Amino acid sequence: MSTSSPDDAPRPINVDPAVTGSFSTIRDGQGAVVTTRETASAAAGAAREAMGSSEAVRAGVRRRKAARPAPTRAPRGVIAGIIVAVIVVIGLATCTVRSIVDPTPSGDEAQAAAAQTSVGANDDGISVAGSSYSTRQGDSGWELVKGEGDDATVVAQLSGSPVALCLHEGTLFVPENLSDGTWDVICYVVADGSTPAQLLNGDGQPVVGSGELSAAELDGDSLVVTDASGAQTRLALS
Repeated sequence: MSTSSPDDAPRPINVDPAVTGSFSTIRDGQGAVVTTRETASAAAGAAREAMGSSEAVRAGVRRRKAARPAPTRAPRGVIAGIIVAVIVVIGLATCTVRSIVDPTPSGDEAQAAAAQTSVGANDDGISVAGSSYSTRQGDSGWELVKGEGDDATVVAQLSGSPVALCLHEGTLFVPENLSDGTWDVICYVVADGSTPAQLLNGDGQPVVGSGELSAAELDGDSLVVTDASGAQTRLALS
């Protein structure tokens, strides 16, 4: 069996308040709480108050969301106007491109290619390629001239009396009555250095008819001449 000595006996702790300080005590209402009807009712009240505060916070959030302005939408009329403007811009751009790719001929160019211009022998004439052409009575007979007045230049001396002056695809045609009771057609290509010639048929022979012409006009690619009896002759020009 073990032996003990006086040194093994428990020693008292130092509980001098000057060294360890005093122990704090709990007050009324602190520490463990035993659930009773009163404490349960108080806890429920505290929970309701907390729930009420939470609901107030959520209500405030909802009010702030409701107060935010709704996104602004453009009126339907404004949207329709924008669409119409876009369509107009596209149409104008398309027309511009077409005018560049396939430009419209100028006034003189369009008239030169009209192929349907006819005037009487005594009328003012035909303007083509920036110049005026007409027939007039000269000192040596009838003439096809370029220009007007004293500045006019004779481009063809005619053998007979012209009935009309017709323009077809850049060429002037002058049907004329000859002194021997026949008629023919003089041609003049509108170009510098051009010389007049008689209209030829498919066989390469000059076109000549009997009788006296009273009128002439263009009909598509044909020159239609009418004699004094009303009979008509169609002459192909191309």
